[in-house]
This record gives sequence, structure tokens and C-alpha cells, in this order.
Amino acid sequence: APERVEHRWLDGQLSELLGARIFVTQVGDRDRAKAAQGYDICGLALCCSTWMTEFPSISIKMAKDQGLAPNPSKISGVCGRLLCCLSFEIDAYREIVGTLPKVGKRVTTPVGRAKVLSINALTELVRLRFDESGEIVEIPAEALRQQYGTAVRPEDLEAAVEGPLHDEDR
Repeated sequence: APERVEHRWLDGQLSELLGARIFVTQVGDRDRAKAAQGYDICGLALCCSTWMTEFPSISIKMAKDQGLAPNPSKISGVCGRLLCCLSFEIDAYREIVGTLPKVGKRVTTPVGRAKVLSINALTELVRLRFDESGEIVEIPAEALRQQYGTAVRPEDLEAAVEGPLHDEDR
């Protein structure tokens, strides 16, 4: 049962009926999948039945942070709960994406102003669309990371910091 079940009455009746000491415990979905064993959508044996001893806390935000659609049938394991592997890679995704401009943000580059269309954490590519030409360019995340704040800047930073300097020069 997904909620807590009171089963002390069952303990007492079974103990009396069988004349033995009875221990009843409630198990969750993941515990049930662990006991049944089997294979998950990746084709490998269930992590919970092979090597996992504790079940991590998993949220739908982890799937969103990894760029996965919040489609329950695609991100749920055989136990019906969110895939445990979502928690294995989340730190790497957050590290990659955390040092880059957010999707939808506008940046200025030596070539011109651009909008960040997407960030692919697996291939570590950032897609930019330039305003003037409409050209879409994919830049390696490492290259953008090295230039961010120097050659490539957030548009609002340029307006706030460099705008007054340009006005003063004029």
C-alpha cells in the first residue's frame, strides 16, 4: 500500500493461529521491485536489486534539469517511481549548465548580439542565434565558458557597466 497500514491486528491473529512469532513489515514500491529483481528500460539489471542499498530522494526537477520531458512513462522505472539513475548524473548536469548562460538569455559577442537557444549537457554544446543575421551557431560549452564575462557577456551587464562608459567616450 502506498500509505501506512496498521497491521498489528494481523500480527496477533497470525501468531495465535500458527503458534509462532510473526513479523510483518510494510514494503514500498522500490523494495518490491528489488525483491522481484528484473531489468529496467536501460536493459541492465535493476540497480536496486544488484548494488543499491539506499534509495535516493528523486524529484521531477532532476529530470527537467537534465533536459528530459516530464513524461512519467519515460522517466519511471519498473517500480513505477522516478528512475533512480536521475540522481546519479544530476551533479554533472548542474555543473555543466551552472557555468553557462541560461536558455533564453541574451548575450553580446564580438560578432554581435545573440540569444541562447539551448544547452546540450551531453555533447556540451551551446546553440546561439544571432539577432542581425538570424544565423544559428553551436559553440562548445568549454569555449563559451572560457570567454564568458570577457568576450561573451550577458546583455544586461553590457548595458549597465559599459553603457555609461560608451556615453562618456562619446
